[in-house]
Amino acid sequence: MLNPHLIAQLRRAVAENPEVSMLGNLSLDRVQISMPSAPSLPSVMVEPAWHGGMTGPREIFGRPVDESCLSGVGALGVSVPEKSIYTVENARVVGFDSILGPTGELFAPSPTTKKNIDSLLQKNATDHQGYLIQRSDESFYVYYAARPHDKHFNLDAVYFPNLEPGNYGSFIFRQLPQILSVPDINRFQAIIVPDRTPWTSATLKMMGFENTPVFSLREVSGDTFRSISLFSDFDAEGTLTPATIGRMRRLATPEGRARTEPSKRHIYVSRLLSSLARPDYRPLKNEMDIEAFFSERGFEIVYPETLTFSEQIHLFHGASKIVGPSGSGMLNAVFSEPSTKIVDMESFHVCVRQHAKIYSSSETAYSFLFGELQKGDRHSMIVSPWTAPIHLVREAYDWIMD
Repeated sequence: MLNPHLIAQLRRAVAENPEVSMLGNLSLDRVQISMPSAPSLPSVMVEPAWHGGMTGPREIFGRPVDESCLSGVGALGVSVPEKSIYTVENARVVGFDSILGPTGELFAPSPTTKKNIDSLLQKNATDHQGYLIQRSDESFYVYYAARPHDKHFNLDAVYFPNLEPGNYGSFIFRQLPQILSVPDINRFQAIIVPDRTPWTSATLKMMGFENTPVFSLREVSGDTFRSISLFSDFDAEGTLTPATIGRMRRLATPEGRARTEPSKRHIYVSRLLSSLARPDYRPLKNEMDIEAFFSERGFEIVYPETLTFSEQIHLFHGASKIVGPSGSGMLNAVFSEPSTKIVDMESFHVCVRQHAKIYSSSETAYSFLFGELQKGDRHSMIVSPWTAPIHLVREAYDWIMD
């Protein structure tokens, strides 16, 4: 509910007055966090723990500005913990991935204990959870947006968290697996999501939630529901189990039919539209030239933001060769068939390892192409304008067509 800018303001306000109850016109609540040594909640396992391997990129074209972005990218063993859904009675949603129990128990999304509070504080310090945690002596307090008098909904709800609401890529590997895994959907009378996005709404409809009310966090932050069911953390830095990938691919073939023809489409996934809509966020300065290069060689130029969720699923499921600058649209590779070839074009980015794990989980043959930045300091590198040298684009094209 609270964006990073508001949380920065709140930190300053709390430093002056720990009992602050207003931030401008926004009312706040403050609750002391209760931390049992070993919380016990009724839960249902939806997927057992999984241990497997990660495959590395087949090729790397160019060199990253900072070699550390390739740390942990390669043929490695990976583990995903057991995933379960548990229910908290008289609970409140307070953040993009967190709820509060009736006596101050914080689930973020796993139960907060004395053993994990320090790691939660580090996570909360990024200002991306939608609320603030502050320490006072030996106690911890959570500050969140709430009505002056909270409303009680006599409904059993399920919450599908997403640490980056509104971000399509985050939806793909954080939120979608939860929605596809929920057991016994008919027992819930309400759904809560951080943000009602078109793709979230489309997935809920596919899963049979069509006539169930969907609340967003900004509408019910701090309000009490009769119960809220919540998944343990599904985010394993992009690693998705074979069972999860199977559920995702079935969205492309809902009747369970096997494909009768091999995938043949070759697509270039463009970010050109975002360079005008978001000119200060990683614009690929020579993308029009790159589009022309691939168009001349028979690739379809696609703009994911112009397509419905269903259209994106079927587009990527039917493609055998996928090229594009790193971004949310490329993560539709989770719907692609095994052995699909992918070239992910990167500038400097902190998500290289995360994307590699997603491509590996999807059993695709992937490669990275690293471009050249136009700025120098580390902070600006994340959002810097960049170019992908055409000679590297040619090398990547030769590889993907081989």
